[in-house]
Amino acid sequence: MAKTDELTLTIDGLRCASCVSSVEKGLTGQGGVETCNVNLATKSATISFDSSATDPQKIITQIEQLGFSASVGRPDFLAANQREANEARRLLQISVALTIPLVAVAMWPMWAGRPLVPAPFDALTQAGLAAVVLLYGGRTILMDAARQTRHLRANMNSLIAMGTFTAFCWSAYVLVVNWQSQISQSLYFESVGMIVTLI
Repeated sequence: MAKTDELTLTIDGLRCASCVSSVEKGLTGQGGVETCNVNLATKSATISFDSSATDPQKIITQIEQLGFSASVGRPDFLAANQREANEARRLLQISVALTIPLVAVAMWPMWAGRPLVPAPFDALTQAGLAAVVLLYGGRTILMDAARQTRHLRANMNSLIAMGTFTAFCWSAYVLVVNWQSQISQSLYFESVGMIVTLI
């Protein structure tokens, strides 16, 4: 006779409703798991499972295969939220500090009729500032998007990463073309910085 046990897990890596759905669908009905209820706010899951068919370690392994990490027990979500808020605040401060000069360099010619930084270093300055904002300030977005891609899923971070990374790569390409041919084409480095900072 099957014996049903209940397990509470702390799950790291949950960022949106799509993540919740991925865990619930990935576990429910597979390998002895009967029900799985994931709480995004507390980053936890309550799981009912057939102890004759699976065990907590196997369930944790299944979650890891879905691209998340898990540990047994209820999370200290207040402390976790505080750590996440502190990290987000630090990344925001750095992104704002770099995006302000990025936008100033990019938009100054429209206001003053001349570049703020002598050409061609204005484009290089924009590229450098945007690169730091994207790869450092937006690293959690890019890392989550990469994890979703590895598991053939997509969420809002996937969309943000695709848009900003495409804009950055296109602008880098245009920078090289402009440098070689002296033909002026638009750059979008400031858009990359503003999107990442706002998000």
